[in-house]
Amino acid sequence: MKYKNLNKQYLFVRTITILTLFSLILPSTMGFTFFEINDSDENIFNHSPGEVLCEKSAGSLGATLAVIDYDGDGDKDYIEGSFHDIFFITNDDDQFHKQLYCTLDEYNGYADVLDQGAIASAELNNDGQEDFITGGVQGFVRIFINNNSKSGLPQFIEHELAKFGQTVYGITVADFNVDGWMDFAVSHATSPFEYATITIFYNQKDLSFSQKDVYQHDTYIRDLKSGDFDGDGDIDLLFSYSKSIWHGDWPLKLIGVYSLLKNKGDDTFEPEEIIAERGRDLFFYLGINMYMTIQSRIRHILGLNRYGPQLTCADYDDDGYVDFLVGDNSGKVEHFINMGNGDFESGGVIHRYGHLSWGLASGDFDGDGDIDVIVSANNRYNDFEGNVWLIENHLYD
Repeated sequence: MKYKNLNKQYLFVRTITILTLFSLILPSTMGFTFFEINDSDENIFNHSPGEVLCEKSAGSLGATLAVIDYDGDGDKDYIEGSFHDIFFITNDDDQFHKQLYCTLDEYNGYADVLDQGAIASAELNNDGQEDFITGGVQGFVRIFINNNSKSGLPQFIEHELAKFGQTVYGITVADFNVDGWMDFAVSHATSPFEYATITIFYNQKDLSFSQKDVYQHDTYIRDLKSGDFDGDGDIDLLFSYSKSIWHGDWPLKLIGVYSLLKNKGDDTFEPEEIIAERGRDLFFYLGINMYMTIQSRIRHILGLNRYGPQLTCADYDDDGYVDFLVGDNSGKVEHFINMGNGDFESGGVIHRYGHLSWGLASGDFDGDGDIDVIVSANNRYNDFEGNVWLIENHLYD
């Protein structure tokens, strides 16, 4: 009897192994690629994790990052949102010092979690000091107005602007109406979920904002960025979301999607243009329990779990077109190069971290004139410990 059980276990392991290899090889013969290689001559980022700036706050799944010069000394500092905590990380001659600034209030007994794309920085009142905006899972939109912050002493006045149903995950800043005052846009969802909405907040120049709903989507929007991606002089919107594949009664999030909304010139937008989709399922399905315990880990090892996409954008190659980078649950960070008119090509995966490369932000940290990237990611699969890395742009080296 003992040998029969051993044989059954051996056959089970062998079957899983064969099915895994089959799921990898077969789609490759059909034109799908699982292991992206950064082989583009146009890519100006190194094939390495970069320099560790700080540890990511432990106890939080991921972290949201926003670049800010809050103390006005000319160095790039940054903000980290981890769980419901906001941290300021001060750049002191390229040495980074981290301090807790505040904890967001709970709502109905639940934390207002900031892990997924819910902080952005901007100068909102034209006083020469950078402010910041927060969202969060509970649906609040808050602005924090800089009140003469000094290095190591962030001082801000908080204003609550709006309360939506849930999941203000995406925040992006731009002067949408070209009046010299920074506006911003957020993505949010109804509660219970029916649809997601993108809303523009127009700056009324007195710390009040008018609102305009400009787009609805049938799934949660994971992140939101803005820029003149098609080069026609107005501000377009770039957003990301996760797409599910159904196995029986279970909708499993497996695919990351990145899409462009082109501005018609009056802050109404053309229909969604999908730029790219990343991630795939395994070729076999052995039930939800097996999927969650074994198959999900296999998908991670193979780098297939590209859902939960987070974005950052800038003109990294200084060609006049706004590019973007995307991180996701796999730990990968992929570079998309704008070829003009809002057409994008992948420059490949810059690096694959351990897990959840959710925190992405852009700024010139080394002062050489090109735009670098900071990334927050976990060190290992299902491990909350991680770091914030600086990936330097070598365009002008």
